[in-house]
Formats: sequence, C-alpha cells, structure tokens
Amino acid sequence: MFHAIACAGSGSLVSPATATEMSKAPRRPDGVALEVPSALPVPVNRVLASGIVALRVPPTDKEIENVVGAYLHGLERADMAGLVQMLTRDAAPLGQLGAGRAQIVEMWAARIKWMRSFDGATTRLHFKLAPIETYTYDTVESMGDRARPASMRPGDLYVRVPSSRLIDNASADIGWFVLLLRSENGQLRIAGDLPPER
Repeated sequence: MFHAIACAGSGSLVSPATATEMSKAPRRPDGVALEVPSALPVPVNRVLASGIVALRVPPTDKEIENVVGAYLHGLERADMAGLVQMLTRDAAPLGQLGAGRAQIVEMWAARIKWMRSFDGATTRLHFKLAPIETYTYDTVESMGDRARPASMRPGDLYVRVPSSRLIDNASADIGWFVLLLRSENGQLRIAGDLPPER
C-alpha cells in the first residue's frame, strides 16, 4: 500500500527521499566523551601496599655490567674525567663519615697509581668482568660478615667485582672491588666505592 506525503500548504504530493538522494557527505561518528588520564605518582623503589603507587623498574644485569665495565676501563686508562662523570652528586667512599666526592676522586687517583706499580714486561693488573656479585638493600645482609653500608638506600645496589694480577701469564686473585650503585636522573651511577678487599 502506497502512502503519499503532502507538503504543507502546497497540496502537492511528493515521494519519500530515497538513499540515492541523500547527502553524499561522509558520515561522522557520534561524539564520545573522553576521560583525561590521571597523573601517575612519582616512581618509588618500595612502598607499603596501600593506594595507587608506581614502582621504579630495577636496573637490568646489562645496565649493571655496563657501569662496572666503564668503571674498570676508566681505571685501566687512568681516565679521571670519565670516572668523575659516573659519580652521583652525593658520592663518597664507603665507610668514611663526612667524606664526599673529593675524597672518592683522591682514592681513585691513589688506586690508579697503585695499579701502575704492577706494569712490567711480565706483570700487569687486569680485571674480570664476571662473575659480578650484586646485592640489594634487603639481601646485602645475607653476606653475613659485612654490614649494610650506612649510606645505602632502598633501591641501591651493592656490587662486588673480582680483580686479579697476571704474572708470567698466570692469574692470581688479589681481592674484590666494591661499588655502591644508585639511579640518578634515570641513569645508574656510582654512589660509593671501597678500596679492593684483600
């Protein structure tokens, strides 16, 4: 059954609009209400389980290896400028109250001088990059005879690196270097150092 539509006031009849007569303009989707994402909290290393928190991603083994490798390479080349760039703002020798960056730089200069005393035709000092022992704020106490450094904070890493002396192609272990690593401005840096343990 056909129904006609009358135009108001004209008395004429018109047919309903067909699909081919409709506007060719592209259709736009209906409006969607967007929620502005809330600001994320500042990342932290550890926190009690309450509310919304953002945990900082711990350094990877590769990042730790890169820092330790750059440190050892800097000692071998006596690159004091490069070594100083690896320090945090509050770096200091471990176990020395009141000491700061100046004292750690002096310690490194003395260490480089000590290392060069091994230079010779058949004797030289070299370092092993692995295995590197890494301890967190919570696990460093598992070492037993070594207390957690007073300057160590949650999120820091306590790292021990073996060193050895090469004499006539024979390697002799001479101790361990100890570093305290800390994230500063998103980069892993050296916050503390100890002379080689013998």
